Formats: sequence, C-alpha cells, structure tokens
Amino acid sequence: MLQAIRDKTQSWISIVIIGFLILMFGMWGISYYLSASSVGTQEAVKVNGQSIPLQSFQSLYNLERQAAADQVNSGQLSLSDLKSLILNSLIQNELLYQGAVSAGLGLSIKTIDSYIISMPQFQDHGIFSQALYQNYLQRENLTTDGLRQKLQQNILINQWQLGFSQTDFVLPKEVQQYSDWDNQKRQIEWTAIPESLGNTPVPTVTLAEEKKYYDQHLALMMAPERVKLDYLILSLSDLKKKLTASNNSHQTDQQIEQTAEEQYADLGNQLANLTFENPQSLDPAASQLGLTVQHSGWISRDAKSAMTDQATRFLINQAVLNSAFSKDLIQSGQNSDPINLNNLNNPNQPNDQSVVILRVTAHEAPQLKSFSDPSVQSQCKDAVIKQKQEVQLQAVANLVLAGKYQGPALTKQTAVISRDEAPSKISGLIISGGFNLSLSQPMQLIQLSDGSYAVVKLIKILPPSAQNNDIKKLTSLAQSLRQERATSDQIQYLANLKTKAKITLNPSLTSAQSTQTGS
Repeated sequence: MLQAIRDKTQSWISIVIIGFLILMFGMWGISYYLSASSVGTQEAVKVNGQSIPLQSFQSLYNLERQAAADQVNSGQLSLSDLKSLILNSLIQNELLYQGAVSAGLGLSIKTIDSYIISMPQFQDHGIFSQALYQNYLQRENLTTDGLRQKLQQNILINQWQLGFSQTDFVLPKEVQQYSDWDNQKRQIEWTAIPESLGNTPVPTVTLAEEKKYYDQHLALMMAPERVKLDYLILSLSDLKKKLTASNNSHQTDQQIEQTAEEQYADLGNQLANLTFENPQSLDPAASQLGLTVQHSGWISRDAKSAMTDQATRFLINQAVLNSAFSKDLIQSGQNSDPINLNNLNNPNQPNDQSVVILRVTAHEAPQLKSFSDPSVQSQCKDAVIKQKQEVQLQAVANLVLAGKYQGPALTKQTAVISRDEAPSKISGLIISGGFNLSLSQPMQLIQLSDGSYAVVKLIKILPPSAQNNDIKKLTSLAQSLRQERATSDQIQYLANLKTKAKITLNPSLTSAQSTQTGS
C-alpha cells in the first residue's frame, strides 16, 4: 500500500493538497496555527515524547470558540466538550504525522518551498513577493524552518489520509450484494398490544416495596442542585423604547433603530470589559452603564416548567444554565462571559438582541431526600406500580408471541416495507424489527416508544427490483462504500496508534483528560 500511496501523491493529488492548504490557511488564518510553534515552551500534551505547545491548543481553542459561538450559547456544545475535541484533534494530527514519517513518507525542502511560493498570502499580482514573505515571518515571529516544519506536517498528514481513500477498493459483487440488501423489501405482519392490557388488575404496593425501590434508586431521590444568580441584562429593545420615549429631536423609526444599534454595540463592549476587569462584582458595570443588578430566586437545571414570567424566562435558556452551573462560576464566584440571547425575550421581534452577564451568589449541592417525605413515598409507589404493570403487559405480549393469548381481540396489520420507509404510518421500531427477522426466526416481540408492545412477523422477503442494476447508481454506491471503508480503515488505524501511544496531558487540561486512551 505504501508504494501506491506514493504513486498517488505525485500528480493530481498534489494539486488537491495545495488546494487544501490554500483553503485551510485562507479560512482559518495561518497565523493562528503556525505562530504557536515559536511562542512559549509550556506543553499542552506530549505524544510519544513529542510536545504540542500549550499555545497551539489555546490559539485553536480561541479560534474555534468564536466559530462555534452559536452552538455554545444554545447549549448544543459545552466548552469542556470543545476543549476535548480540540485536544483530540491535535493528538490525532500528531499521531498521523508520526505514522506517516514511520511509514517512510517525506518531503524535500525544495518541494516545501515550492508550496510556500504558491501560497496566495505571499504573492503580489500572481508573483511570489519576498517582501510580503519576510514581513509575515517578522510579524508572526516565525522562521522559515518553523514554517517549513508545519507545512511538512500538514502535507504528510493529508498525503497519508488521501492514500487511504485512494487505495481502498470494493469488488463489484460486494456492491451488488449491498445494493440488493439495502433496497430489499419485506412483507410483514404485526400485532399491536396496547399498554392498557397491563393495567388490570391494578397492582398493590407495600411499604416494603416502596422502600426497596427507594434504596435501589437513590440517584432518582436527589433534590436537584440549585443556584441563585445576580445578573445584568442589556437589551436592544429596551434601548429602542428609551429612545422612542425621549424622542425630542423627532427622529424617524429608522434613525431610532440605527441609534439604538450603535448604542447597543458600544454598551455591549463596555459591559464585557467592565465585568472582566471587575470579576467579583457586577456593581461597577451597573453603575457606569446605568443598568440594574437583578437577582433570581433558586434555579435548578430542570426548572423550566416553573419559569412562567416572560421577563425572566431567559434564565432557563440552555446557554444560561450551562454557564450558571459551570464549575468555573460556582467555585470562583466570578462573573460569566457575555451570553447572547437574541430573540429570546421577544420572539415576535426578529431583530431583537440581548446579552446577559451572570454571577452565582448562592449554591446548593444535590441532596438526598428522606424516605419519610410523603412526596418521595408517592414517587416510589407510582414507580413500583409502573414496574408491575410493565411485567403484566410483557406477560400478555409473550402469550401473543407464543400463540396462547385468549383475551380481547387485538389489531393485526400488514405492510410491505423498505429500509428507508418513512416512519410516519409505521413505527420505525417495527420497520427495523422487521428487517432483523429471518425466515428461520420469523417472529419477534418489540417494545415501542410509548411503552406498548408489538409482535412482528416476517411473511415474505421480496426480490430486489430491476432498478438495482442501474449502472450509475451502482457506481455511486461503489464510491460511497469505498469512502466508508477508507474512513473505517483510518479510524481503526488511528485507534491502534492511540492505543500504543504514550500520551501525557498537561494537568490544567483536566476537562479533556478523560477522553484520552493512550497509555
């Protein structure tokens, strides 16, 4: 495979690599990625004795945090997860580079210099400019050798990855078999077993059973973690209202809008700076910007249903909760970073914007509720009843599966299904269950998402249609399968490298430490 990789990286793939480099440096900024090699000596992680500078991690983290601001603010991505992703990316790149070098791949200085000359950052009207190049190196505190080293690492990593994708193959017979399997249709029959059949007779529950459930589910008996918050909120709509109310100069609505947006941007910057410079209090920012420090009651992570006041509903926004319950705010007592809450308080005003700064003023850790609490006993009783009803329902379902059921009539349905069947009329669980069956084992009991059951029976496997032999579709499928196989091979290869690697993390990166599997 190594020779094939080399062969395939000498011609058109070189053009792909150059395109990748231009895209990478053009989109992300070469300075973020390369300047870290010459700044600072503290390491973020050491991979097989090779150090990755902490500055490299910090630069990429700052860049990616800006790029992923929407996902972070919406709660889709936590900062700790972002740190882990970046750290893993740096480790994987280093492992891939080491793997490429150990496999014998390499680049001459002449080849690397030709890449540098072709980079648009250093060209003036299509011609390499020594002045632009030297100005860049001086501005970023880089040397030519440092630039060459980083370029070599990125080029070899991409040669290695392209080698995987260009050397994997799929046989025509495999493509046809997969096409037949993927486009297969089946005729199935299923019998719905409604949840109500498990409700009679109503189970009785003893106090001992309630206590047993309590002892076995202590994690469910915890009073939730809670915080109280001080906060400052800056709202564009509030600024517009104030300007409209004091509109002595008779500005138009458009002029008021523009003035409010300018004030919002200016005040937002001041708010961020003041709360950063005075991390232990919101008062200085409130005093200088004419804002009011507001106070919340106790808030838990699951308090969404309790927030009925429209003016404070932003407190249950996922980004706000993530920040309020973060270890940084709870342990340090410092102000949070600004959190953007666009359109949250005014869903009918698409251009509204707001930003909030939080500070945790009180914190209660989760506490175990006492079994003597009547609400806890009621919770345990309901849970035990549900468990017993589940047992009763499953017993009925097993009778149906065995053909021994003698209760009220049950509904049977039949359908011809495909793997990509839209689960609008048929449950996706029934569809997947139907394709898990075989003619030797044609029946299966499935629990559905609503708690009920269904007995699914395979009636017939239908032959694939003639369109499965369409050359264009099979060619496209072959390409997809080859790419999937290449991706799988890369993942397995990287996992093997990581298992054998000696990876030592900087203790300060504890939030990402649990993701590493190296020895």
